Amino acid sequence: MKGITATLNFVMLIVIVVVSIAFVLLASNVTLEAASSNTEFRVVENIMKEIDNSLTEIEHEGLGSLRIVSFSEAKKFEVIPEEDSIQFKGITTTGTTIEYFSRIFKGNMIFIGGNDVKCSEKDGNADNITDIVLENSFITAVFQRVPKQAPASNIDTSYNIVQITEKKGSTVVVFENSSIVIDDNVSSYRGIGYSEIEKADNSLPVCTVHFYVNATAVAYDVFYRLYAGADFLTAEVRNR
Repeated sequence: MKGITATLNFVMLIVIVVVSIAFVLLASNVTLEAASSNTEFRVVENIMKEIDNSLTEIEHEGLGSLRIVSFSEAKKFEVIPEEDSIQFKGITTTGTTIEYFSRIFKGNMIFIGGNDVKCSEKDGNADNITDIVLENSFITAVFQRVPKQAPASNIDTSYNIVQITEKKGSTVVVFENSSIVIDDNVSSYRGIGYSEIEKADNSLPVCTVHFYVNATAVAYDVFYRLYAGADFLTAEVRNR
């Protein structure tokens, strides 16, 4: 579509300061525990907001800018360089802060309830070829694996999504064409590049598959995400 380049540049700028929070929920009827978990939730949210604000200030000020964020709470934050994010995992009670298998987006922060996502490299469609596989309680998505190497491999986005299986009814959808076209440039669906899992693990709140495509006329990144409890994939394209 026309005008996509300007929009994608803006998205790419914002993603540099993405801050995310992931929460794993366990059911409990104890009022004291509910109050305690909600208090922790708010403390962590405020810390995340302070970190996010500091990153935004640094972004606007440019090279050489520095911020120190201090807090007294002994919280276990995890920095994930592959996703440009900071993550916190905690336990809260059902019906208090965020519902199980739900997602709340607040600016650069994402609140995710649940951790049923796993992602790995394996043969996902029984053709003896290694794929990238994302799976949660509801769907299994298989993507083509294009190694990151030098010289760069050829990549054709028509084959990005190999198949998706709906696990409850065992319905399998095989994709014939998942191509991506930038600014009506029909040649942009293929070039050289690679695909990768940003964080391969089990019991995750979200998993992301990243594709990099250099189509000569345009270079771009594609991010496919599977969230905890979701029966769908999200896709995001960013111009480089």
